[in-house]
Amino acid sequence: YTPPGRGFTPRPTPRAARELEGIYRGYLGSSYWWSEQFMLTLHGVCEKLFSYALRSGGSALDLGCNRGVHLVELANFAGPNQRVVGVDANIAMLDMAREALGPNADRVELVHLAVVPTFSSKETVTFYVSDEWIELGSLDRRNVSSKFDNEQNSSVMSIEVPCMTVDQLIARMRLDNLSFVKIDVEGVDLAIILGASRLFESKPILYFEYSRTQGYSTTAQSYEKLARLGYRLFDCFMNELDRWTFVHPALCPIDRIAIPAYTPDSDIAFLRRELTSMFANEVH
Repeated sequence: YTPPGRGFTPRPTPRAARELEGIYRGYLGSSYWWSEQFMLTLHGVCEKLFSYALRSGGSALDLGCNRGVHLVELANFAGPNQRVVGVDANIAMLDMAREALGPNADRVELVHLAVVPTFSSKETVTFYVSDEWIELGSLDRRNVSSKFDNEQNSSVMSIEVPCMTVDQLIARMRLDNLSFVKIDVEGVDLAIILGASRLFESKPILYFEYSRTQGYSTTAQSYEKLARLGYRLFDCFMNELDRWTFVHPALCPIDRIAIPAYTPDSDIAFLRRELTSMFANEVH
């Protein structure tokens, strides 16, 4: 592995590139790719993963829970002694999540908080929210404004919200036995992974979003850290990624998965069958 220099463009190994390109081609060439149906299928991927992760106990943490789509399913799936925690910087989204949970609202702990990558002595941070699309918010203004570059009347609001790192959150809430963590915080997902240590103590399965705005260096460092901590990395189809395919944006669409390396190969194969069949059924 050679660290990149200025202007370096990562290139995957030819075999891995060919294999992934063949798998993605059917989706890239259809209207299904990035459609609402594709996004709904990704929600299904998350549900398959947490149902596997939580079957042996432990708690679930949803960073960037938004309107609570996953929290509803988590509340239904988790046992009476399993904690479910949803975190979002946009209090309007937490209100929507609470409403969506209905009678299960008392099963989920909702936290109004912006999770930041590194410790800060400040108790609040600036959070950017789209005035056009209330669900879209980020610590990085680019991840909000870029969605509306071609729209004339779009605007971005800035608000101050309480903040802490994910390790601080875990310590404060005593989340010592995490089995599943979802990270979807619009552009700083990998930075949060890089800044965390306590997050990995119980080796939870991680389901996180990839954004090109996070840059090659952050992406590569994230791969190295997760691999060093004993994780195997996969794309949202459960194709295993090496360091080159992990950092290559054209070959690794959106969500990615980190699973502890001690997970039996039979379980990996089971998850791969579940996820690939889900996509195959939806795209055709």
